[in-house]
Amino acid sequence: MKSRHRRPWFAGVLFVAAIMAAFVAPARAEETSDTIRLVVGAARTIELVENPSTGYGWRLNESMSRNLALVSVNDAGFVPRPTDRPLMGAPGVRRYRITARGPGTAVAVFDYVRPWERVAPARRHTLTIEIGGR
Repeated sequence: MKSRHRRPWFAGVLFVAAIMAAFVAPARAEETSDTIRLVVGAARTIELVENPSTGYGWRLNESMSRNLALVSVNDAGFVPRPTDRPLMGAPGVRRYRITARGPGTAVAVFDYVRPWERVAPARRHTLTIEIGGR
């Protein structure tokens, strides 16, 4: 006796394929860029919006960056947005301190990622640092 509620076998396969595609398909990163100008020995702090409660955070992507020997890039920490009262899960900014070591052009690429995932970053920020002599 056949069941009236029997679904075709391919409906289950399509459902599983759709679920897998949602987790496996690489997402295109939202890309932004900026340029700063420094002289040798000068420093500037940049800020990137971050929400650590989501698991995401900014990381310097050294393999995508260029001429990092010309600069020092230091993580200056996360700062919550100023509010009358602190809010759990609210975004803030990740600060990076960029110090010019030598003349030339360096490119620092920052990826917004979850460290445990091996997928494309959710966001990418490319910072070009043009460094002049003293």
